[in-house]
Amino acid sequence: MIASLNGNLEEVISVADATAQVSLAVSGVGYRVTISKKTLEQLGRSETAISLKIYTHIRESAISLYGFLSSEERSFFELLLTANGVGPSLAMSFLALGDVSNLISAIVNSDLEVLTKVPGVGKKTAQRLVIELGEKLAKTSWLMSADSNVGIPVSDPSSFVFHAADFAGFSKEVFLVGEALKSLGYGTEEIKGALDVLARLGGEELSVLSTEDMLRMSLQSLVRQR
Repeated sequence: MIASLNGNLEEVISVADATAQVSLAVSGVGYRVTISKKTLEQLGRSETAISLKIYTHIRESAISLYGFLSSEERSFFELLLTANGVGPSLAMSFLALGDVSNLISAIVNSDLEVLTKVPGVGKKTAQRLVIELGEKLAKTSWLMSADSNVGIPVSDPSSFVFHAADFAGFSKEVFLVGEALKSLGYGTEEIKGALDVLARLGGEELSVLSTEDMLRMSLQSLVRQR
């Protein structure tokens, strides 16, 4: 199973509506990899040294490689594949639409207008994706640790530029939400603005919210800011 490839962009073999196939030269071997057109635009000219995270799709008749610039993008691609009726081609069409953070926000917030911009995705398909993937996105590994005794995977709290005292004992959950937003690609100022929404809630209101609820509120506030 190939997890990543580091080599030179040898040539662009073909370009479709949402994807492109490129040849990546690694130690004298050329690998044909399917990437999104967005990724192709970011790679630059041929002979550029690049690193791609790889998803290996195995079928009875073929083995296909799909490439991504980040682990987060590959993880989201893999999540899309767990939805009924979503294969690699459609999943790549989603990634060609925009940033992973925006796509996750669209699913979490049931934004069908964004999701139906993907070719081949109608309202019913978009609704099914929201139902099937919304809960999975809200319960990924960095949130599940909130209810366990395992160490919390948080960065230096000072990097979020807010006062933990504002959250009256709920800083653990708030830091988890901050880490979740950071892993989705949001910047420090965006995270601060999203967490300020939680800070304005009273202690009683905050106490009844789960970490998933806090994340959903934060994502909604970020969508409104854009």
